[in-house]
Amino acid sequence: MAFEVDGAEGRTTVHALELDLADASRTLWRRLNLRTARHGSESAEHFVTRLLAYGLHWSEGLAMRDVPPKGNEAVLWQDDPLTGRNSLWIDVGRVDHERLRHALSRADEVVLYACPADETVLAQVRLKHFAGKRTPRIFLLPHSLVEGAAAHLERRLEWYLSRDGDDLMLALSGATFEGTLVEVHFAGRG
Repeated sequence: MAFEVDGAEGRTTVHALELDLADASRTLWRRLNLRTARHGSESAEHFVTRLLAYGLHWSEGLAMRDVPPKGNEAVLWQDDPLTGRNSLWIDVGRVDHERLRHALSRADEVVLYACPADETVLAQVRLKHFAGKRTPRIFLLPHSLVEGAAAHLERRLEWYLSRDGDDLMLALSGATFEGTLVEVHFAGRG
């Protein structure tokens, strides 16, 4: 069930996602049900990237923000239940080095899904050095998955997402998209 809410920044649409996740890399098979909002200012590609990041990193306790993050808030995050420390900080968007530095100071693992995932990301990442040994992980999702799913956005979504290593396959109502997940490495990192 989905509904729309008019706000100052546009219309917010709530989507119901039924995600069958098969992740051979983590020997994880789950059916996930998620209700989340697409804010009026959020592009379809950004929304799809956020949903795919959720599936690719899903574990018990992973939370997703429905509204655009303010300041240095993560789009997706997970806290360690014993310490309360942020164990995982995931963002979706452009490379923002200051934002990533802040996240590295607060979380054990920092991940960015670049959106848009294009050659400018490669140039930005390859020229930047981070002090210390810790660097964020930056991923580029295949254009075919993101654009294909963005073209098929409905209020009720039924997706099958399969991952085997870096190979991804997304099947949805009447369409299947495949591609390779790419991790971009910062200068000085292997």
